[in-house]
Amino acid sequence: MSFYDRTRMPSPVIERADPVILVCLGAVLFAATILQRFAIPMGAEQIPANLIVTLAAVAVMAASGRLMVEPIRFLLLGVLALYLVASGLLLAQYVSHMSLAFLLTMYACFIFVARSNEATYRGVLQIYQTLALVCAAAGIIQFFVQFVYPDPSLFSWEHWVPEPYIVRNFNLVNELFWGSDIVKTNGFFLLEASILSQYLALAIIIELIWFRPGIRLAVYGAALMLTYSGTGLSLLLLFLPWLALRYLSPRLLVIAAIGAVLVASVAAQLQLDVIVKRVAEFQQHESSGFARFIAPMWMVSDLQLVDTTRTLFGFGSGATLNAIQSLPYQSHDPTWSKLFFEYGLIGFVLFMGYFLYSLFEQARSVTISLAVLYIFMLLGGMLLDARLHAIILSLVVMQARSTPESMLLPQPQASTAHPSSA
Repeated sequence: MSFYDRTRMPSPVIERADPVILVCLGAVLFAATILQRFAIPMGAEQIPANLIVTLAAVAVMAASGRLMVEPIRFLLLGVLALYLVASGLLLAQYVSHMSLAFLLTMYACFIFVARSNEATYRGVLQIYQTLALVCAAAGIIQFFVQFVYPDPSLFSWEHWVPEPYIVRNFNLVNELFWGSDIVKTNGFFLLEASILSQYLALAIIIELIWFRPGIRLAVYGAALMLTYSGTGLSLLLLFLPWLALRYLSPRLLVIAAIGAVLVASVAAQLQLDVIVKRVAEFQQHESSGFARFIAPMWMVSDLQLVDTTRTLFGFGSGATLNAIQSLPYQSHDPTWSKLFFEYGLIGFVLFMGYFLYSLFEQARSVTISLAVLYIFMLLGGMLLDARLHAIILSLVVMQARSTPESMLLPQPQASTAHPSSA
């Protein structure tokens, strides 16, 4: 093609980010991170403040025409809702109406897809990365300030915020080990060190895929080490080998080498060997590693698989907590076990069909979808976690590449050019 021909070619269309979507999803992510400790008391119960922000943002985007209803998701949600309500009324031993209402309200938002282009998607990712950087920087400062200001309120906000307005049942002050004077950083704004480690691991994965690695990546890594948490590290161990092969560069190798030297130089002073020792926790029945990964399998085997009816239909919404309190060993409630225990095999299959379809159908980044799936299913009791729900909604579910003719609502014509999914 001659130069003359090239000059007559149409100029590429420059996509602009949608400001309404950016503001709304930015508010959702801000509330899910910086405001995640706050709750609204409702008698003996609490409503996470960020859930209110999420629902309000969805309402604003829907009212302004920024959302579309994905019909297959709508159908899957309908089938799931009918089963949950019917099984709860007819077959469950125990039903928490609040738990069931939370579940249906939160995941009803998954039927929506935003009218988002690549610029908008990248803008939403940038917002998350910035918020993760704020939490990482705050966490590093928090960790070292404790040596000159050894007050638990630095981690718990005790006496700073009235207790009813702080989300309950989280380990805000998490010592390095029993009797240690060192407290793991929780990023100041977040509820636990493990939550910070998971959010930072996700930020590192996003940084490697979508942005040029630099100082921000180093801050994420430093804060992640100071959480002394194995959950975020497990996520990185799963994904970094593949990401390194795909995105390896001399710049990244230099950053990794410098980081390794710095970590090695301060490992003894910061007692980073505690992270390595946590590998042995799976054999210790009183450890968090055993409670998080092994004990839930024991609970399902001991209490549920011995009964065909409960295996198929579960014990009912909210039943997991009572079951855990009756166990002779310590156990957590990761999403897979809570979902299976409360709603049975049928409910598990229906929910996972809806959830997986929402995560992977027309996903802009399969890698990010896989990462949040791992966090959601295995790294904690995330089924009713409004904070992680908001992150998944903003970064994955609402960002699916939409096909105009497949939506229930009309959509303006948009560019069909997209980069390949990572």
